[in-house]
Amino acid sequence: MAFLRSQKRWHPPPPGLQLPEKLLMITKSLPKLVVDFDIIDTDTWLVSERFFNLIIEENLLASTYESSKLTLISHQGKPVSNKQYYLLRFFKRYDDQIDFDKSPSIKPPKKAQVGMPPNLLQ
Repeated sequence: MAFLRSQKRWHPPPPGLQLPEKLLMITKSLPKLVVDFDIIDTDTWLVSERFFNLIIEENLLASTYESSKLTLISHQGKPVSNKQYYLLRFFKRYDDQIDFDKSPSIKPPKKAQVGMPPNLLQ
């Protein structure tokens, strides 16, 4: 993932710095964990085809990311999942679209609740 992390953020990335149409990801842990969503780093998500289709159908995060079809393989070059995955790389921060001053917030209780350790806040 060094390629992904080393790139500066453009809106959107210029030609030549965009993700390729397809990528290979070598993994040994996925057969134990079948996921629909995983965060690789703050700007890169691994999503299942089902989750990706939901993002597209609901028009979520529009114009904030680029995608690449991702094939997950073992170190021996064999497929490790029969599910289709996509890599999403965000070039525009989605928190820029949130008005934090107008968003509701939850304040922690001033006193610990009964049964809670005294140093633990909810």
